[in-house]
Amino acid sequence: MFDTAILIITYNRPDLCIELIDDLCQKGFNNIWVTLDGPKNFADKLKQKDILEYMKSSMIPIKHQNVFGINYGCRNGVIKGITWFFKHNREGIIIEDDVRID
Repeated sequence: MFDTAILIITYNRPDLCIELIDDLCQKGFNNIWVTLDGPKNFADKLKQKDILEYMKSSMIPIKHQNVFGINYGCRNGVIKGITWFFKHNREGIIIEDDVRID
């Protein structure tokens, strides 16, 4: 098991986010953090609902979630998510939901 804190930055791609979380867990990572910028529209809200439901119902323990109620945008949402992560971690790995760790 790897205790390294990993922050996943995601938004509205449930398939990629879920695949990444599964992949990290299969590789032995157990300290997964997720930040999710708020939706811009109803379609985004539905996609984000899939991500949140997966995290809630999954056997994978994701204890650290940062979910914004409003959309801060590509720049500010990422900055706020990273700031939140480093308020709780001295170091860690930051990846977006379309990245895979080999």
